[in-house]
Amino acid sequence: MVLFSLFYVMNFVSLGSNISDFRYCSSYCIDQVISVGRSYKDENVDIGNCFFQRINLFNGDGGVIYASKSIYSMRISYTSFHDCSSSSNGGAICYNATSSELNKICAKNCSSKVSNHFAYLGSNQINNVCYLSMTACSKTAIGHSSINVINGNQSINNNNMSLNIMKYVSGIYFGDTPFTEARFCTVYKNSVSEHVCIYYINAHGIFSFSNIIQNNSPKALGVVRLYSGTLTMDQCIFSNNQNILFYVQTKITISNSFIYHSGTLTSGTVDLKTNISLSFCQSLIMNYYQTNGCDADFPLIIALSNPLTHRLQSFKMNIFLPISLFCN
Repeated sequence: MVLFSLFYVMNFVSLGSNISDFRYCSSYCIDQVISVGRSYKDENVDIGNCFFQRINLFNGDGGVIYASKSIYSMRISYTSFHDCSSSSNGGAICYNATSSELNKICAKNCSSKVSNHFAYLGSNQINNVCYLSMTACSKTAIGHSSINVINGNQSINNNNMSLNIMKYVSGIYFGDTPFTEARFCTVYKNSVSEHVCIYYINAHGIFSFSNIIQNNSPKALGVVRLYSGTLTMDQCIFSNNQNILFYVQTKITISNSFIYHSGTLTSGTVDLKTNISLSFCQSLIMNYYQTNGCDADFPLIIALSNPLTHRLQSFKMNIFLPISLFCN
């Protein structure tokens, strides 16, 4: 038996019981389970350890957080968004900013009737999204995409995008950005009714050390689509995705990656380097995390009567991702 080992185990444990290191939001947003309404509009946002849940659809952009001018900045950490929805853009967040940072975020069952079920992040400097677990957004394939990061540079690392249902882009949309870095991500079992899972338009960057597994693309536009720009995907696992895997209108480079794909591999110019296939490796050890409730060892903040229970004593996310190739 030939063993194919392609994974890296990363354990992240932060802060422990030292709760003085946590940022807390005000009592205004702790336990904020309300019928409908924004919490923040056209202002700087710097919050942590919050729980947002909405019962009904918000009529407009940004069901919880909204900014229309790029003079603002946003930083959110240790926060959960559940069942947040809007009639337009960004079920939970629609934010044009100088910069934005999302760190250790759960987004579940968020939806939009038009676009970006969880978030639209526009920045003229950088969007930094780290340890986001976004799942089950949305229950119906109405909105255009799950999350849209646009303008400025993009740093998208250690994220889980799984079990989302969309109309156009089920995983992540990159647009009009000079450089994107996406690393250590799992993009698992997302479903799209019309277009793609990962989409780049006028965007340049690298997508590496990540799992792209069991996603679909029903209209032959690719699970990964590069409409314009340049993209390198390095040391990734592409397994059991449906239909065309890469749909390229400029050029994409795939290097040091494992590809197991029964459909059409490419449409357009793909520079495929050092691909490891099952013809060389009889068995595959592939570990990845999937969530159906942002659980991935993520201690969710839940609505309880005592606000102190919201203070997470520790944060742990186990992620098993590719970092090196061995085929002995």
